[in-house]
Amino acid sequence: MAFKPALPLLTAAVAAAFSLSACTEDEIAQYCAANPTDSRCGAVQPQPNPTPAPIITPDNATIDSVNGAAGAALKAGEANTVRFTIYDDGKPLSGTRAVDVSIIQSNGNVQGTLSNGKQTLSTTINNGSGSFVITPAAGGKITVRMTVTETGDYFTRTLNVNAAATPVDPTPSDDPCANVGAPGKMQSTQAATQAEKCAILKAHNAARAAVGKGLPNLKWSDTLANIALAHSKKCKFQHSDTNYGENLWMGTSGYYTVTDGVNYWVNEKKNYNGQPIGQGNFSAYGHYTQVVWKSTTEVGCGYAKCGNNIIMTCNYNPAGNWTGQTPY
Repeated sequence: MAFKPALPLLTAAVAAAFSLSACTEDEIAQYCAANPTDSRCGAVQPQPNPTPAPIITPDNATIDSVNGAAGAALKAGEANTVRFTIYDDGKPLSGTRAVDVSIIQSNGNVQGTLSNGKQTLSTTINNGSGSFVITPAAGGKITVRMTVTETGDYFTRTLNVNAAATPVDPTPSDDPCANVGAPGKMQSTQAATQAEKCAILKAHNAARAAVGKGLPNLKWSDTLANIALAHSKKCKFQHSDTNYGENLWMGTSGYYTVTDGVNYWVNEKKNYNGQPIGQGNFSAYGHYTQVVWKSTTEVGCGYAKCGNNIIMTCNYNPAGNWTGQTPY
């Protein structure tokens, strides 16, 4: 960027022929400071100082990528790496420059922090490109301002450029099943997929909620799941000798999901009338009472292909179905 050179000190002879009325305020001040006896000083109407053209035009910055993906949204509650470019007259700003990155909101409510734990961070850009790490605190949209400071011969100029508001996905839920799809058909020997874990929990916890007694939701246990898978692999449709509660289900391979297996047990609810365990036909309701046992907090399941069938085992901790007690 070109700046006007300083006005040279003039000799008296040159000054006599020099028209101060063609000079700017800064030029007159410089001249008169060096020539205080010149009668024209203070009497002339100077030309206004020129307004330097901005180095960067407003809104001339782009967010190029979030976590390596162009057009991606920021993830709330997570550290996001953002790459950006600042432009000057349609071209990336040349050279290496200092930039202050700030989080701003139109309503003044700053939500989130940069990598230093604050809302403002000093960094550098090289040929217009730079990056920063931001952790938004909530969903919605967030705007980032880049501030470039230029120092010239006569002045220091600060230019603010706002990148377009970037959407922020809602804060990730603590529930690992929040965005998981439906489970597939059981047709091989394997540990439960994430979709199957979520489906098993959903079916169990729906049955527990339906009791209306405030029973706590069950949580998934990989330890119980491994024990259940090992038992299913034996391909014997009979209970194991563990100290955990246990439900078994068997069906044709490739036709059923884990939800079908759990719902088979839950459907035994129609056979249970609130009696203590051991009374009535326990084999007709015992799977259901284990599903809704009040002190059980964990479940883990696994299934195996045995011939043309699938055997699914679910283990429970603490175990339920204690003789003489009721499930809730």
